[in-house]
Amino acid sequence: MIAIDIGGTKTLIMFSSKSRMKEFLDETDFDVINANPNDKYCTIRTSSIMNEANFHRFVSTLKSIDKEVISTFPGIVRVEYGKRIKFRVYSQRFPFLIGKQLDFDFVLNDAPAFTYFHATDFFKRRENAERTI
Repeated sequence: MIAIDIGGTKTLIMFSSKSRMKEFLDETDFDVINANPNDKYCTIRTSSIMNEANFHRFVSTLKSIDKEVISTFPGIVRVEYGKRIKFRVYSQRFPFLIGKQLDFDFVLNDAPAFTYFHATDFFKRRENAERTI
């Protein structure tokens, strides 16, 4: 599985194995600004996937490496139920995707993911360990 977190300036890509990460790094021509093979993740600039051709090339590269891709998305995600669950997205940041379906296995609006990240970061600190929400 590959999990991506599309952020405002950076997009984090997490891989299920080091070999899949290496394959991505070997195949990609996107500007990788951070790579950590031990933790199996890398980061690219979100601006590099903000036009239609580059976004679709990015998705195709990921899908060629691993068929299971999940993502956060900076905008509205509408879940449509049918024979197969579909994720229709709306975002000013990606106007070419407005009303389109993403070919991912799971898509989540980035606000809950952003909140979860900051909450877990907050409670990891020793001085906050005993606090509650």
